[in-house]
Amino acid sequence: SAPYSIDSVFFPEVDDELSRRIKATQNECLLQKGDQYNLAILKKERERISKEMHNLGFYYFEPNFLIFEIDSTIGNRKVSVYLKIKSNIKQEFLEVKELGPIYVHPNYDLRINQDSITSDTLKSNGTNYLLQDSSIRPEIVTDAVYLKEGSNYSETAHDYTVNRLIGLGVYQFVSIKYVPDSANKVLSPHIQLTPNTKKSIRLEVSGATKSNGFTGPGFQASFRDKNLFRGAEMLTVNLLAGYEAQLSSNSQGLNSFELGINTELNIPRFLLPFGIKTVSNRFTPFTTF
Repeated sequence: SAPYSIDSVFFPEVDDELSRRIKATQNECLLQKGDQYNLAILKKERERISKEMHNLGFYYFEPNFLIFEIDSTIGNRKVSVYLKIKSNIKQEFLEVKELGPIYVHPNYDLRINQDSITSDTLKSNGTNYLLQDSSIRPEIVTDAVYLKEGSNYSETAHDYTVNRLIGLGVYQFVSIKYVPDSANKVLSPHIQLTPNTKKSIRLEVSGATKSNGFTGPGFQASFRDKNLFRGAEMLTVNLLAGYEAQLSSNSQGLNSFELGINTELNIPRFLLPFGIKTVSNRFTPFTTF
């Protein structure tokens, strides 16, 4: 038998803020008249709406808050699709959430609970930076924070913040925990940063045998400092050394030496004589020497 096709799609008509916001996204709906009825597309449509709502401040919204009712009584193997919000969801989960004070924990230890604010705090770019013996300058971190106190929660601002902080290269883990106040009116973001090892040394020994008879050992040493000037600058120094001798019987005594050093400094921002605004906030800009 032939599959069913979609005849029409109806979005919520209830006069509340959430329903109005959902209905406003109807032009981007993945379900179109004439399309074959497909359960997988319905699930993707719920996820699309959920992401849209997260960017509009509905922090607690989940795809399973939505249901589709299917009416196949119209005949001709066509269906009408009715999108509705479940009736048993707590009202507080259907409300826009505003961000409260923002806190940065620069030396967060995953092994212990550090949610309480017990250290001195510095205000930087509107963000509360907890002075926990951090080796990086506070403004370097807070410049990468796109969450703003008093604004609505935004999943995009959340993702930008996480991506930019990871892009600094000095943190092993980055997470953001949203803590509600006593009345659950605002959410305070706690940005939890677990530092990487600041300095590292790598040693490598190798051996090579080539078709022209040259044979010998090689050595490479790499030193890396991930926070050279307390601004997430990464310095890499590579030292290379090698020796090869030709052992074939007809040309013994030939040999070669290799000795080299190279350095690279990566700075996670643009260093220019004039100001420039990055086109995308998703990725960390770098200047490399």
